[in-house]
Amino acid sequence: MIDEIKGRRNFAANLRARMEELSLSQSELARRANVKQPQISEYIRGNQSPSLFAALRIAEAVSLSIEDLCVAPLAQAS
Repeated sequence: MIDEIKGRRNFAANLRARMEELSLSQSELARRANVKQPQISEYIRGNQSPSLFAALRIAEAVSLSIEDLCVAPLAQAS
């Protein structure tokens, strides 16, 4: 079972990495996921956990599954 703090850190690290891969700005991700940019900033910094629906929209916007965003950081997964 994943704890909230670890999950929040994993989500933040994976989202940052994926945004870099896609050369995606916070503003563009916010637009694509229909989430406000300040919220995206909070998620990327690991200060807040997104709601389930926000996480699903973000995952879709970066073409990953929600599981991929929440597991151990992608850079360490290989």
